[in-house]
Amino acid sequence: MAELRKGYWVHLLPVERPSGALAIALIARRTYSIAADSAVLVPLPDEEQPPILEQDRCDEGKPEKAPPTVESELVPEKLKVDVIVLGKAYAPGGKPLASFECAVQVGERRERLRIWGPRKALWQPPKKENQKLVPQLPKFSEPEPIKDLNLSYLHAYGGKSWFIQDDGELKRAGQIQEVIDAENAEKKAATQKKKDDKKKAEDKQKKEAEVAALLAGKTESAKAEKLKYGDGSEGFDEEGVRLWNAAASNDGTAVLSLEELDKAELAEMAAKMRRDAEEQVEREREAAKQKLRKNADGEWIEVDDGAELLSDADWEKAKTEAGVQAEKDALALAEASRKRTKETVQSSDGTQVLDMEAMPDGDPDTWPDELKAKLAAQDEAGKSAREKAEIERQKAIEAALAQYPQVMCPTNPYGKGFCLANQRALLQRLELPQIEHPDAPLTPNDLIRDVVRLDEVPFAYGFGTFPRHARPRVQQFGPPLSAMAGIKKAMAEYQRGLDLEDDEQVRILQAMGNQAPTEPLKVGFYNAAPVNMQWPTLRGDEPVTLTNLTKNGTLWFKLPGKVLIGELDRGNGVERQDLKLDTLVIDVEQKQATLVWRTQFALKNWEELSTYPHMVGWVLDLDVEQKRDMEWADRLKAAQGEGTAVLDLNAMPLESEPYLVPQEQSVELGVLELPKEGSYLRAETDEQWIKDAAAGVHDLDAEEAERRAEAAYQAKKAKALAGLTKADKEEAERRQEVADALAAGTPVPLKGQAQAKGGKPKK
Repeated sequence: MAELRKGYWVHLLPVERPSGALAIALIARRTYSIAADSAVLVPLPDEEQPPILEQDRCDEGKPEKAPPTVESELVPEKLKVDVIVLGKAYAPGGKPLASFECAVQVGERRERLRIWGPRKALWQPPKKENQKLVPQLPKFSEPEPIKDLNLSYLHAYGGKSWFIQDDGELKRAGQIQEVIDAENAEKKAATQKKKDDKKKAEDKQKKEAEVAALLAGKTESAKAEKLKYGDGSEGFDEEGVRLWNAAASNDGTAVLSLEELDKAELAEMAAKMRRDAEEQVEREREAAKQKLRKNADGEWIEVDDGAELLSDADWEKAKTEAGVQAEKDALALAEASRKRTKETVQSSDGTQVLDMEAMPDGDPDTWPDELKAKLAAQDEAGKSAREKAEIERQKAIEAALAQYPQVMCPTNPYGKGFCLANQRALLQRLELPQIEHPDAPLTPNDLIRDVVRLDEVPFAYGFGTFPRHARPRVQQFGPPLSAMAGIKKAMAEYQRGLDLEDDEQVRILQAMGNQAPTEPLKVGFYNAAPVNMQWPTLRGDEPVTLTNLTKNGTLWFKLPGKVLIGELDRGNGVERQDLKLDTLVIDVEQKQATLVWRTQFALKNWEELSTYPHMVGWVLDLDVEQKRDMEWADRLKAAQGEGTAVLDLNAMPLESEPYLVPQEQSVELGVLELPKEGSYLRAETDEQWIKDAAAGVHDLDAEEAERRAEAAYQAKKAKALAGLTKADKEEAERRQEVADALAAGTPVPLKGQAQAKGGKPKK
């Protein structure tokens, strides 16, 4: 649990590091105030220090709608330093601009973003070239001027898109699939029958085994006593349910099966049910006729219960009067429309055009309050109507697109501009990203992405927290290293359990073999900043410059220049480690900067936590220059010593013992290498060798049988995969054959007909 100690929140977290080693992570956090009139960061008072974030902080909505503003800080370590800036980008000078840049500089490194005003894609109709319609690239509208923009991945490149295929291609694919399904139906039926027969045989074998065990007295005695025939022999349970080949229950009641029913009786029952259904339909038809009558034209019309029935003459008179009244209503509506048009006119883009002749002369500020209020109300009503119409239009488009699959942008599922088809419904008025890198702007040429090449989708740039499940960050996610052995074993067992005689299961085996191997979690996954905002390292005293991220234009300050040393007391004395600054969060609107440091103390095993349940950790802060002087003094003292080499245990790998250090490190650290027979890389290998040696002998016959079984399985597996590959190739050729025939408008040849003739059907 986190504790506030001398201005720093300190938290001890037992973790498994991505390397597989166990450790106690010591996390320290401190928040500073950014003064507008000073370059010095001032720590917040202890009572105002925000604690360590144990959960994600979400300011923009739920995770499915927007990325976290700041992620949980309970992670074991970070590969690089996260620099995250929260706030807005402001146009220089406070005047709205169509586009401008903002920047963050920490130390010597500077990162920029290009900010755009709202802009949209405009679909272009196809042009006819060489008697064919050729799709045209979309255009981008001019950006609207803006004063500021929230620095959120909601405004960066990304989002979701529907994948729409050409109707002709879909129809052609459906026709091809119908042919393939019809040709494969017999094969599928035979395969299914084989599966069913196999299952029946297995069920029968299982049942026979149960019966044999029962007769042999291997079941529970109490249960066996209940399984009796009516005459006392075994075969029925106490409720009289027959187990096998018995005709009477234990109380002598006959047991009748469906097979023993009289066929004539069944036929009579079926005929009676059919007659009843026909009579019910006839009754409903007669009831419906009672509610209908014929008019003068001989048409059946429905009678409204309780309403007066008009004669045909009265009906015609009523229709004439209704028509006259409708014409009067139309004239009245037209007159009202002309009157409204004279007062105000709506142009095609929704802009209100006023009749200036009806407006009073003079400065608008001097117009009567009643008129100004009326005009303001009209403007507001027009704006609301346009917004409502736009919402309804978007809903109608989404309803029409609901039949197509929707795909998330792999680099940012929250943003704007991701598009998978050159379709009017997708492109027209598509919102474009407002945050981009100045050197990598989105263009009409690369707006539409190929669904089969999503690895080429543009990166989403920003200064905020990057989504965990977006690429490239998600590519470093995986199971912990300690779980890898179990996962590989489970996958191997699953693959061995697949039926190599079942094409569908062989296809699963093939797909698993084509997948990239599962990789363990990498430490880089814990970095929450985008790759352009990850610094290799920070000393802690670098200057920071923010450009166009405040209303004043530029904000400058220096990091506090503190270096932290962590101390841990497990009960055996104090251990000491340097902490690494790995997170800098600048909240510009709150005028605050938060720094997070981290280090790890080696843990032998999880049981050590119960051995030392009262671990205590704290930090000591030193100025950067003071720490440098101490390190220089330590190095100088070591160099002027008596020549005795001193081994720095803190520099040793946490997961290793001295005799397990890799050879290149053992030479560097001066670790004594003990010669051993054979090649052993890890301690568990040595332990297995000891167990094998203690056993004294190996079962060579069993090992040989295991090798033969494995070889037989691999041969059968290779044969099944080869057969599937051959079948897929033949199906692909057949699909092309059918497609050629459909394109040429010729009958689809029978399967194998073209090959027998030595080629494909002529077009």
